[in-house]
Amino acid sequence: MRHQHYTRYLRLGMLAGLLTFAACAEEPTPAPTAGLLTDYAAGVDASFGVETFNLGDPSITVTSPKNYAQWVIAKGGTQGIKFEFSTANWTPGKVNCYLDGKLDGASTGTSYTFSKVPMGFHTVSCVLFDSSYNEITSASARGVRRVSVTPPCQISDDCDDGLACSNEFCIGGTCKFEPITNCCGSKFDCVAGEACNNPNTSNSQCTVCQTDKDCDDSNICTTGKCDLSGPKGVCNFPKLDPECCMKDDKECDDGKTCTIDTCDVNKQKCEHTKPAGVCCTDSECVTDDKCLVGACVAYSCRFEPNTFRKDCCSAGTNTACDDKNYCTIDKCDAPQTEGWTKCSHNKDPSKPNCCSPQDSCDDGDDCTWDYCQDFQCKNVALKNCCKNTKDCDDGSLCTTDSCVKTNPLDQAGKCLATKVPGCCEEQEDCEDGKFCTYDVCDVDKNLCSHPKKWAACCDADSECSDGKFCTNDVCVNHACVGIPDKFKPNCCESTSDCNDGLPCTIDSCDTDLSQCKYVDNGDPTCCNGPDDCDDKDCTTIDFCDANNKCAFKIAPDKCKNDSQCDDGNACTLDTCVSDGTCGKCTFTPQPGCCLADFQCQDDNPCTINTCGTDNKCAATKKAGCCLDDKDALTACDDGNAC
Repeated sequence: MRHQHYTRYLRLGMLAGLLTFAACAEEPTPAPTAGLLTDYAAGVDASFGVETFNLGDPSITVTSPKNYAQWVIAKGGTQGIKFEFSTANWTPGKVNCYLDGKLDGASTGTSYTFSKVPMGFHTVSCVLFDSSYNEITSASARGVRRVSVTPPCQISDDCDDGLACSNEFCIGGTCKFEPITNCCGSKFDCVAGEACNNPNTSNSQCTVCQTDKDCDDSNICTTGKCDLSGPKGVCNFPKLDPECCMKDDKECDDGKTCTIDTCDVNKQKCEHTKPAGVCCTDSECVTDDKCLVGACVAYSCRFEPNTFRKDCCSAGTNTACDDKNYCTIDKCDAPQTEGWTKCSHNKDPSKPNCCSPQDSCDDGDDCTWDYCQDFQCKNVALKNCCKNTKDCDDGSLCTTDSCVKTNPLDQAGKCLATKVPGCCEEQEDCEDGKFCTYDVCDVDKNLCSHPKKWAACCDADSECSDGKFCTNDVCVNHACVGIPDKFKPNCCESTSDCNDGLPCTIDSCDTDLSQCKYVDNGDPTCCNGPDDCDDKDCTTIDFCDANNKCAFKIAPDKCKNDSQCDDGNACTLDTCVSDGTCGKCTFTPQPGCCLADFQCQDDNPCTINTCGTDNKCAATKKAGCCLDDKDALTACDDGNAC
């Protein structure tokens, strides 16, 4: 900004303004811009339905699908997505279409079908090409939509689409996707003209540059720097020498209103000239009068009463003590110890209609606060006070303004601004605090809309109803779930709801009463479990077999009499010992009893040991066998003395 003291500058400025006005008057009125705001519109040219572009620019307008459209597919399946559009200012020719930044195919008509789109959150786009088959890079020549293809799921890991720029959730058994801000999978997630660094990674970013060489502004006074440190890559043009300039005086603005800033184009240096009598700062404006303080105003020093010394006055240069109060006598007659003189303002008894502090000063207006100050009545308007609705107009299209009076007889009331439901003037007016909705303000119509992110999404239990009598419907993790109503036991909607787990009953639902009924199937041999098979006999083991029939087998060691305890062993005494209800078999070995020859061995090599049919052991001496010489006298005697 430059200080202009000369008529020459003024005349040149007026002439330039008139020429500018005349030139502007010849320009056509610009076309209206988009009025639709969305939660995710920032940075992405996603809303084409109402956008207009400069006359003559080739343009594409997407008519289908809607932005953030969703399709539900079977697990492992794919979805065909038809991309429909119209064009303007363009000779029909080649249109290339991309899925997540990769060429999917081309169209020569007004639609293209992405035939096999897998599960996930995808960016689909189509771009116009010129007659030389070069891609047209303007924003108007490309149409972009973000879409979701959602399969069923059990956990969130089932929803991993392999794309770094989406968050995945498993909600209500279906995959849901949301975009990650400041993340790009390709240039189509960025503003036209920007590239995508590190596409489809967690550190991706949209950028207008890759290196400093991309940031040349053809200005010798600046150094182009490509800054990739933020969420988006941008070009910065810092001045190495703040006094360097090329040709425009505006480059030399030093921020001081007191200097004339010009550019010496020969030296490529700025010059800052301060005219005589011009000040830049308050510190340049000083005076010896203790009751005055200097300030630099509009490039000139001005001296006014020192406001830090209340009612300060001095002879000659600052005698005025007029407080503009009709009711006071103003004099410079109160000397202070610091060497300055103070004004006095006493009530003038000769003036009519002046007040004292104890006077009410009531002006009859209920919307003012009335009091006496400095001998004059003050009537200060009360905030938010009103006498009629006109007093309450807050200038907002989205409020109904009214003047509310507690008592109809009151003269004044309080302004009340009631928000008009669904009305908006900016995006923030439409925030409904719900996870399941996109909050959109159509600023042209001043109307909010809240399209659901997906049809089955819920934020509260009240949004859930499965139409079933037997369930309580609740919203869990933004999905509706019908849980059995604990206050309606045995409740049913159909026979499939009734199962008592018993094979011997017929299960059915009385739909008139919404109650399950369980009736015996009439088979007397059917059993549900071992308790149904008790034969009251302690000597048997009772059980229900795999065919739901009772079966019985002998219980080991259980008896009612000795005959039930025969173990088939001739050498045991088998008896039934009863406790009064059921007996237990005991098997007592009998001494001297045998079942086989080996049980009869007497360790005598001269005997043959056998077990007889009477289960008794017998020992037969072997002929000619002796154990020692003594035994030999008899056992070995052959009757021959020689």
